[in-house]
Amino acid sequence: MSNRRIEKRGNCLRNLVKKAQKGDDHVFYALFQQYKQDIYRLAFVYLKNQNDALDVVQETAYRSFKPIKTLL
Repeated sequence: MSNRRIEKRGNCLRNLVKKAQKGDDHVFYALFQQYKQDIYRLAFVYLKNQNDALDVVQETAYRSFKPIKTLL
């Protein structure tokens, strides 16, 4: 991936986080959906249990909603 594409993606992500910080729940949901599968895969690798991995995904969503205001 070129530096220009990385920078563009970073700017887009930054803009979405700013909208989520302002209370746009739909943007927060979209952001979380973007990373949900990665979170699940990582949790499943460590836990080796589908239900436990899904619990980790849910807990991650819950714990990341409030602190999003502190990012950037």
